[in-house]
Amino acid sequence: MKLVLDTNIFFSAFNPKSYYYPIIQNLFLRKFCLLISTQILLEYEEVLHRLFPKELLEQFWLFLLTSENVVFVDPTYRFQLPSGDEDDQKFVDCAICGNADFIITNDKRESGSNLIY
Repeated sequence: MKLVLDTNIFFSAFNPKSYYYPIIQNLFLRKFCLLISTQILLEYEEVLHRLFPKELLEQFWLFLLTSENVVFVDPTYRFQLPSGDEDDQKFVDCAICGNADFIITNDKRESGSNLIY
């Protein structure tokens, strides 16, 4: 199974008390592939710098760069979201170009609820 994780889901999942914690557990257990693009990686990095110590950053990079179940996708086309939300565009582009099974997001702006596409 291939997933794209919205930034807020990705970082919420690191908290053992989070509803999304099983996502990180299963990523480390290699139960699915995480699809990631350069744009997504840059957003993850921005959040990491604000929230976590430098030592964790190094471990995070090492995991992403060496894990067999993290797949880098280079979207060659931009698909237009009906909402036109630029912040979410990178996740849709990565999911479509990487043939993801799901996009998991906690973005309630559009639908008013959590979404798993």
